[in-house]
Amino acid sequence: MFTEENKNNSRSTDINICFISDENYVKPMGIAITSILLNKLPTDNLNIYILYRRISDRDINKIKKLKKIAPFNVQFIRVSTALVSRLSVKELHVTSSTYYKLFFSSLLPKHIEKLIYLDCDVVVNCSLAKLMNENMDEYFVKGVSDISYRSFSKMLGVGKYINAGILLIDLKKWRENNIEEKFMDCALRYGNIKNFHEDQGCVNLILSGKIDFFDDRWNVQLINTSGKYYSKSWGIQDRVDYFKSLAPQAYIIHFLGGEKPWNFLINENEKYYFRYAIKSPWKIKQFFVHIFNIFANLFF
Repeated sequence: MFTEENKNNSRSTDINICFISDENYVKPMGIAITSILLNKLPTDNLNIYILYRRISDRDINKIKKLKKIAPFNVQFIRVSTALVSRLSVKELHVTSSTYYKLFFSSLLPKHIEKLIYLDCDVVVNCSLAKLMNENMDEYFVKGVSDISYRSFSKMLGVGKYINAGILLIDLKKWRENNIEEKFMDCALRYGNIKNFHEDQGCVNLILSGKIDFFDDRWNVQLINTSGKYYSKSWGIQDRVDYFKSLAPQAYIIHFLGGEKPWNFLINENEKYYFRYAIKSPWKIKQFFVHIFNIFANLFF
């Protein structure tokens, strides 16, 4: 996709990407990586770092076999459970590993100064070179406003509130300013508060004033509107409609909430996921999910 824009970028680009996963998210992470590989440019040098607590050797080998699609470097970094054992998690579809992103400074190799972080519940529709080459200026992190930013920015008392599922991070600044220590203090102090949103709350509160935005198309946040995670009472109908209209032009699509497109349920956003799943090692199971979704939409 976006071939004309991609053709204009002829310089080699080192692209550092980080995922956080466990055995429950290996498949969507693998399909996210598949989407990256299918859209990479020949000049994209992909370095993928996977932070995990528990992933089987079988699944690790399956991820490595994605090199058959396109070349990339991958490093699996196992994280001790002790790192986040004191931190609370409120969201039902979120695990304590979500906090790993607060510790990128020490968990990732020291030579990495700039990083793209991606949640596992995304698909990428273009080369990531343009995102990697964004100028950070004085900012510590860049992202897209969260779909519910109005209520959360008000709750935290911050001017800019970004979704932490897709971030461009100046890791050099994080290290120089001891951001990791500040994140831990924040998580311990506020993690038990309802709707603080774990790592996302910490990123927005601690980095307030050092946050900037990139193009909304880099994080098109889609909610399955038949599910329980959608409510008009949230006052986000306009934002739901906005991102839905932006989906055909999305650089990255991000599937929010607990109703994920790889599960057996009626999901209006599954089509965006299936076009990459069918080209991945997980295509057989996802094919059945896709057929289920087609018939369910016909009769319900």
